[in-house]
Amino acid sequence: MTSNHEHEHAYQEEQDESIVVLTDEEGNDVEFQYITTLERDGDEYIVLMLLDDEAEDDEGEVVILKIQTDDDGEDFYVSIEDDELYDSLFEEFVELVENEDDEDEDY
Repeated sequence: MTSNHEHEHAYQEEQDESIVVLTDEEGNDVEFQYITTLERDGDEYIVLMLLDDEAEDDEGEVVILKIQTDDDGEDFYVSIEDDELYDSLFEEFVELVENEDDEDEDY
């Protein structure tokens, strides 16, 4: 995925999952499952997991993109060029998932 990606939202009612469709640099539509939104220094970042029917394990590819708004008020997603920021956001996401797993085990 590269810089500015406009998105469309489609919802699969039967599975009740939020699906985000992004267009890659070759013009192909790629489906992702929305995971969460992270906030950092007044900016918002969307965390998505690649929906891959051919994946052999339960762990999918996670993508984090910055959410920006155009002049018409429409959101679009931008790749994060700063590796340190990306890594920091990914670590925050992993901690969030681990904390949710810990909470689930308490029940």
